[in-house]
Amino acid sequence: MEHFDPAVVPLPSCPSDDVVGVALSAYLAYPSVSIVYAVVALLSAVFALVALVKYNAVEVYNVKVRKASISNSYWIAYFASVAIRSAVDAAEYALAPRLAAPVLEALVVSSLALNVGSLLALALALNHQRRHRSSFAPRDTERAPSALAGNAAAAAPRDRAVTEASALLVPAGAGVPLVERVRGAVASVEAVFLVLALAVMAALAVLFSVGGDAAWVAWLVLYGVQRLPIVVLLTIILINRNESEGPGPLNKLIVLSAALLALVNDLPVTVWAEILAASRDSVPRCVFVVASWVDAVHLAYALGQILFFLFLKREFDRNKEECIWRIVSEQREQFDFRDF
Repeated sequence: MEHFDPAVVPLPSCPSDDVVGVALSAYLAYPSVSIVYAVVALLSAVFALVALVKYNAVEVYNVKVRKASISNSYWIAYFASVAIRSAVDAAEYALAPRLAAPVLEALVVSSLALNVGSLLALALALNHQRRHRSSFAPRDTERAPSALAGNAAAAAPRDRAVTEASALLVPAGAGVPLVERVRGAVASVEAVFLVLALAVMAALAVLFSVGGDAAWVAWLVLYGVQRLPIVVLLTIILINRNESEGPGPLNKLIVLSAALLALVNDLPVTVWAEILAASRDSVPRCVFVVASWVDAVHLAYALGQILFFLFLKREFDRNKEECIWRIVSEQREQFDFRDF
């Protein structure tokens, strides 16, 4: 706990009361730190909501259809987890001195656990990008399996054509048995991401329940290992040179910049305070009058969130028209006008 406790590693309290003319410290323990986290929480929550409403499905014949090439469910989960974690951090650094030790520890553990969840969601989002929006894997051209498709053969000739075409508008996997889904999930690379996340969570539980240097080192190692899939997936996306089947140079630059800026949040704010020496007497606490270098670093993380959302939007726009065209083409192929 001492590695994350602001009482052990004091944070800069900016801005000072004499600068703003208001006793902010009476309400917020670390005003600038908690405000920056609140900004990140708000941004991420807005991005998750906008992605859910506007960038997670296309509309064909007044029906919402979500195909793999335009689905952003993992990105939504990522932004949502970042929003919740940042809200927890904002509360923690706003109320730290007034919180009882067990409550403060619960907030710290919750924040670290949510970070594990956000990294899992980011790995899943990048893997989805590699699998369905890259030339390294076949495009999502198969027809969506569904209960309607299974009943099409027993339908009357005229009804069969309509039923099969309607089946394309049913979400993928609607008629796949649960056992088949579980079997496919266990055999997939996503299972590796989940195992890594569970291992980090287990190490986190040991760290806060047992403690000790060995538990600290084990957690740090697993904490770093969980980032390896993100690095590998990002590299695969970046080396793809087929722009017709994958993101273009600008989109690659955007996602690379976002990933680099996202690394900022991997280190707790108390660690950044030590690295940047923002709380030492030899260095001014509030180098920007109302903020410190710690705040500047975490504002860079907020910029990373903006870039991730920009990447999501540009990739959705890039694949949207082709997705609609494929759905309409498949529907036309399903209609056999000779049956009429």
